[in-house]
Amino acid sequence: MSSFSVAQLANFATRALIYEVSVNPKPGLVDPVSSGPHPDMTVFTFIDSSLSLQPYLQLCAQLGDSWTAELPGLFKELRSAGVKAEQAMFSATGGINTHKGAIFFARNFDGSYGLSTTASGTDGATGS
Repeated sequence: MSSFSVAQLANFATRALIYEVSVNPKPGLVDPVSSGPHPDMTVFTFIDSSLSLQPYLQLCAQLGDSWTAELPGLFKELRSAGVKAEQAMFSATGGINTHKGAIFFARNFDGSYGLSTTASGTDGATGS
C-alpha cells in the first residue's frame, strides 16, 4: 500500500470536498450553478468551509499516525479535533453548516488511515 504524509492526507480530503461542490449538475444540492434548496449557501461558502477544515484534517491524520494508546482514546481525541473543525467551519461560513457530516467522516478516515499504517508496520502517514 502506498504511504502518504499527514499533509497529503489533509490535502486529499480538502480536494475531495472542493471537487464535490464543483460537480454539476447535482439536483437538490449546491453546485457552481445553483444553491438548490439552500438559499444560504453558494459554491464559495463550500470552498471557504473546505479550506478552513484542512488544518483539522491534518491533525486527525497526525493523531492516528502517532497513536500508541487504546483506541477509545484516539476516538476521543478525533472527536475533540472534529469539534474544533466545526467551529472553524461555522466561523468561515458565518454559521452555516456546510460540512458537518463530512467532518465526521473525514476525521475518522484520516485518523484511521494514519493508525492502520502505523499498526501494520508500513511507513504510513508521516509528519513530513
